[in-house]
Amino acid sequence: MHDALLLLITRNIETHSSIANSKELASTKRQLEKPITEDQKENLVKNFRADELMEFYKSDLKLKKFLHIIENSPVYPVIYDHNRTILSLPPIINGAHSAITLKTKNIFIECTATDLTKAKTVLNTVVTTFSEYCERKFEIEPVEVIYSDGSSNIYPELSVYNMEVSLSYITGAIGVPLEAEEVTSLLNRMQLHAEQSVSGDNSTINVSVPPTRSDVLHPCDVMEDVAIAYGYNIVKDIAIAKGYNISKGRAVSLKPLRLEEFSHLIRLEMAMCGFTEVLSFICAHLAIILQC
Repeated sequence: MHDALLLLITRNIETHSSIANSKELASTKRQLEKPITEDQKENLVKNFRADELMEFYKSDLKLKKFLHIIENSPVYPVIYDHNRTILSLPPIINGAHSAITLKTKNIFIECTATDLTKAKTVLNTVVTTFSEYCERKFEIEPVEVIYSDGSSNIYPELSVYNMEVSLSYITGAIGVPLEAEEVTSLLNRMQLHAEQSVSGDNSTINVSVPPTRSDVLHPCDVMEDVAIAYGYNIVKDIAIAKGYNISKGRAVSLKPLRLEEFSHLIRLEMAMCGFTEVLSFICAHLAIILQC
């Protein structure tokens, strides 16, 4: 159980910092499913109104950076249980009442978000990863979410979507002649179920993308997975040795740009001088970087 909780917490942190853009778009919580008893309220020190709570957390070094997400909202999102006990104030803080322990057996994972697509991605990532540690492995109990307008949906939506990728596109972009059987085998190693389908004169690879691979959005992502499984170093050696011509859709070579080579030398010199390279928020919006 210790490994399962450690994995769950790790995945939670990873999705918050990457997919959810530091909780700006989504936030997940792990709630212990249990009834409330009076003795669990003994740690309560003070009652707060919502605006007072925001002011109180401004002095907290960890939480204050998330306050702006809801601080100016006319209403704050709050998660209650059936007895109206507060379980969470997303995306700021979770309640101790429903904290999980090593003895916890039933866990309810929920995700709040301002972006539905991000919410689905984060939820799918967390529940599919954690499902390995369920008593019945990989079994997830869905829930019905009822919205204020009366509409409802069942989550998580663990659907698989299919993508067709041309074999010539994969081999041409990588620069290595691969047979369809080799490509499907490499993709299967990357958790992508792939099968060959022949349509006319063009060989196509049918790829089934599971909910665990939310990073696969385009045929270039499939091509990249093939290159990773095949081995970048092997690709480089073959591409240069064969001298593939770019006019035929092949890479002339995988030699880096002169600017990249120069940057690499600078990074090595800086590292040998005792500096540590940090690439935090490299893909983040400039406004977010300036706020840090």
